Amino acid sequence: MPKLPWTRSSETDDNRPCVVMASYLPLARRSAIPSFVGATMAIRRQLRTAPGLLGYSLDADLLHGQFWTLSAWVDRSSLDAFAQAEPHRSRIARIRPSMRPTKFVFWEATGRQLPISWKDARQRLDAG
Repeated sequence: MPKLPWTRSSETDDNRPCVVMASYLPLARRSAIPSFVGATMAIRRQLRTAPGLLGYSLDADLLHGQFWTLSAWVDRSSLDAFAQAEPHRSRIARIRPSMRPTKFVFWEATGRQLPISWKDARQRLDAG
């Protein structure tokens, strides 16, 4: 799965604050890659209609079973609602046993700062 460029979901106000989330999702074994990719495709379909989503991107290192996500939301409650909705909730529950420890970081940005660069997101993930 190649890197997916930033996909803008809705217009943003340049001055309005938003919530950004970056995640690192490593798999414990390469045999879990097909089910992880299947879950990712279902979740991407969910993203197309997710209320409050401003944009998202995905990066992947298939050889090493490592995945990164990056998304921006109008507020934290929109992000939390998405995470608890289907198919995200059940797909994550199914693949969680195949994951090594994951990492998530959240920060505030403004609409003018979107899209967030992968360099910035990776630095924030590394800083933890």
